[in-house]
Amino acid sequence: MWLWLSLLLLVNHKSKEIMWNGEIIIIREGQLLTGRKELSRQTGIPESTIEDILKTLEKLKEVNPENQKLEELEERIKNI
Repeated sequence: MWLWLSLLLLVNHKSKEIMWNGEIIIIREGQLLTGRKELSRQTGIPESTIEDILKTLEKLKEVNPENQKLEELEERIKNI
C-alpha cells in the first residue's frame, strides 16, 4: 500500500520535458520515470519487494511499466 501511495504522489500531474542521458524526453501526465533503487530509497522498501509489488500492480492493471535499458533498468510507470 505504501508503494502505491508513493507512486500516486510522485507521478506527474502535467506533462513536462526533461533531459535524460543527453536526450529530451516528455514525461506525460500520469507518468513517472524512476527506478527500483530510487523507489527503495524513497520508501524504505527493499528493491526485490518493490519489483514484486510492481509485478502485482501490473497484473491488476493498476500500472503499465515500460522497461528501457539506460544505465540501469528503469521503469517508466504510466497511466496511474
